[in-house]
Amino acid sequence: ILPYLAGEAISAGQAVMSSAVANLTVLKATAAKFVPLGYALTDAASGEMCSVITGKGVILNVQCLPTTAGFPQMIGATAGQLAKATAAGAQAGTVPVAIPVKLLGEDSEAVGSAGLWRCQTI
Repeated sequence: ILPYLAGEAISAGQAVMSSAVANLTVLKATAAKFVPLGYALTDAASGEMCSVITGKGVILNVQCLPTTAGFPQMIGATAGQLAKATAAGAQAGTVPVAIPVKLLGEDSEAVGSAGLWRCQTI
């Protein structure tokens, strides 16, 4: 867990990246980044310190668009949220970064709604 200065409002569970212009920002596919720096552990307003969880093989709560447990996730078009990986490739948005296990607060592991999912980073 590492501290970063937030360059914008960040919510817990969002995928984040480091930016020379704005410190820590949320990550989306249009940023042309393949892999997040990590995932926000806590909420932070712009200018506040934000704790970021980094590494592979870590199980944590991640913001995901509607998905199903077991499907690899990539950086999505919605800032800070992951989406189902659509194709293998070396372009932003197609590189799997996490595997969802379960939607928090639900008994089913195949619930197709957006929210915080328990994921393992890869």
